[in-house]
Amino acid sequence: MSTASPPEAAKYDQVKVVDAQATKPTKALYHNLKKLAKTHTLFGHEDALAYGVEWKEWHKMRSDIKDVCGQHPALFGWEMSKLGKYEYNIDSVDFEAMKDWMKQVYKMGGVNTISWHMDQFGNDKDSWQTGDRVVENILPGGKHHEDFKKKLDVFADYVNDLKVGFLFKKQVPIIFRPWHEHSGSWFWWGADWCTPEEYKQLWRFTVEYLRDEKGLHHLLYCYSPDIVRDEAHYLERYPGDEYVDILGLDDYQDFRASGNPEDLPARLDMLVQLAQKKGVEWMVSDNSTLKPIRASFSIPVCFGVYRQQPIS
Repeated sequence: MSTASPPEAAKYDQVKVVDAQATKPTKALYHNLKKLAKTHTLFGHEDALAYGVEWKEWHKMRSDIKDVCGQHPALFGWEMSKLGKYEYNIDSVDFEAMKDWMKQVYKMGGVNTISWHMDQFGNDKDSWQTGDRVVENILPGGKHHEDFKKKLDVFADYVNDLKVGFLFKKQVPIIFRPWHEHSGSWFWWGADWCTPEEYKQLWRFTVEYLRDEKGLHHLLYCYSPDIVRDEAHYLERYPGDEYVDILGLDDYQDFRASGNPEDLPARLDMLVQLAQKKGVEWMVSDNSTLKPIRASFSIPVCFGVYRQQPIS
């Protein structure tokens, strides 16, 4: 998907993304996502190559989706929580093995996306332990700002090492989905724990530091609140078009036993119409946990044609 033929390469120079210096493979990825979205839906799976239903064979290129459907998913999600602290992330996936898998995904034409449940600063609390005003303390001038930058440095070193090729190496393009589900309050960057302006500052600083200070030019940035009431609610903490490549929507509510799946089409209508107005792509970036047999995993569905259908 991300490899450009010579006649196609000139098209990618015209692709507009958050990073004006984005690499050609990154622009090619965005171009191809927009092209495919007109007629196709790309289906994704978190940690697809790392483990599955009753298996955990890291030395094999296996996924539950391939076991069932005969092909790997198009989109592969990966998690950065505990990066720089432990060898494994919160899903017990080895970070070094993850690098190899992300490279393999790119080589076989897939798309990699990264989320980050970042721990707090100055304590042992994780992203779900709320109650403190963490965001205001990691913004410029805050007491943990330098600690925050160190975490971003570790992340930059990690994704900067995602390169393929022999003599002429190129970086693997990544869809980065930071500070997700902020419309809820279950993370320390959520609605109850920072103001809309603080959240916008956090997002903008993250993009500018990674892009301008660390020189990462192979990231596409996805904005992804959780369940929202309407467009105004969706945009309440939106950092601006110049900081967002993809409009996402996480939905952990509508598919729960207590939720109502019939509410989803209205949310998708809103998302699709907003993306069309802004001229960007959209994705259902994460959704409710499914439990086939004894496994559980969340499945993001990315970049597709959406038509409102009756839900049975």
